[in-house]
Order: sequence, then C-alpha cells, then structure tokens
Amino acid sequence: MKNKSLLDRGANAGHATPKNMTLVAESATQRVDVVGMENHTCSDLPVATTAAVATRLGKDPFIGLFNQCAWNAADEGKSIHSVIQLEAHGHDVNNKATAFGGK
Repeated sequence: MKNKSLLDRGANAGHATPKNMTLVAESATQRVDVVGMENHTCSDLPVATTAAVATRLGKDPFIGLFNQCAWNAADEGKSIHSVIQLEAHGHDVNNKATAFGGK
C-alpha cells in the first residue's frame, strides 16, 4: 500500500487529506483550526466524514469511514488518525515499530 496514513497517540482528532482519503460529506457549519508542530496552523478547515481502504493483519481490505476529521483539501501530506479515538471505538491499534516488538 503506497499511501499509508499516520497514527498519532497524542492527537485528539483526525486530519484527512486527499492523498489517501476520499471526502464523503462536509459540514456546512462546523469549521476548525488545526495547530501542529512549531505553531504550523491550518485555519478554517471543514469538519468532514471521509473514507479510505483499510487493512487488518491477515484479513481482506475494507472501506473505513472516519467521522469528524478536519478536511484539508489543499494538503498533499498523509492523513493523521488519533490512536485514542480508534481505541475508544474498540479497535486494537499496534503502533509500535517492528524493531521494538510491533506487528
């Protein structure tokens, strides 16, 4: 898979880009500002539902829906998913490097 997303254990929401996500629905009223490292800011991004092909170890691919993501149509980077949100919805997230015992 060439367009993998990033996982961030410190994130409290998702950030989706068209590089590896598809826009499903965009809020007409909900907007957010995203602030990252070194105060890099993306302002007035719409809150959206996005979709992507996802995989599980040893299983067939499936379409994952990601709700309440900040949609950044101008960004060429990878999407970022909140590990805490994924785990809160019952997913087993293994984001440890394979060199340190990850899967």
